[in-house]
Amino acid sequence: MRFSYPALMRYAGGQEIELTFPDLPDTPIAQGEELEAYRQATEILTEALATRLKIGAPLPAPAPESGDTSVPVPGWLAAKLALYFAMQRTGVRSAAELGGALGMNAKSAARLLDPDKRARLEDIERALAALGLRLTLELTTRGEGSGIAAH
Repeated sequence: MRFSYPALMRYAGGQEIELTFPDLPDTPIAQGEELEAYRQATEILTEALATRLKIGAPLPAPAPESGDTSVPVPGWLAAKLALYFAMQRTGVRSAAELGGALGMNAKSAARLLDPDKRARLEDIERALAALGLRLTLELTTRGEGSGIAAH
C-alpha cells in the first residue's frame, strides 16, 4: 500500500491550478501556482487524514493512481495510517487489543495511532510485524509518490 492520494487538477487561469481530492470530497480546494497548490494540498490532505484518524471517522484507503496527479502523505502520518489499515485488515479492533498483542498497555498502543502524539518508528514497525506486515521506505523525487509503503 503506497500512501499517496489521487488529486484532480484543474487550470484556474494564468499560472494557477486547483487540486481536489475525489476520495475526500469534503476537503477544501488547494489553489495557486503549481508549487503553492501542491504545498496547500499536502497540508489539506494531512489535516483531513489526521483528523479522521483522531476522531475515529472512516478513512479512505489510498487509491491506485486514478487522478490527474497524486499527493503523498507525510511519512510520520503514513506510518500511523499503515498501522490503522493493518489493524482493520487483521480484525484488531482497539488499541487495547493491539497493546495485548505487543505486550504494552492500551495507552501506549493508542499513542502509535494518535496523530497528535509522537511515536517511535521502530514501535510502529514492531506493531506492524505483529500483524504480519512490514514497513518499507522508498526515496523518490518530488512528485513520484509517497516514499512509504506497508507490505
